Amino acid sequence: MLDVALLMANASQLKAVMEQGPNFSFDTPIITLISISLCLQVAVGVLLIFTARRDKSQIDDTHSSTQGRSVD
Repeated sequence: MLDVALLMANASQLKAVMEQGPNFSFDTPIITLISISLCLQVAVGVLLIFTARRDKSQIDDTHSSTQGRSVD
């Protein structure tokens, strides 16, 4: 949930900087840094989804392989 809040805050900051126009002295570096931050946040989100899916499939495989065994 914190990731979504940070993503929304960065998007809001990017919008505010873009609305100020090129009159702002640090326009290009701020836009660049916020854009990099947004890209990294999206990449981390995608990696977390793939990691969670992989872990879930490993747990399902382990669970299905132990169901076939009989305990004596």
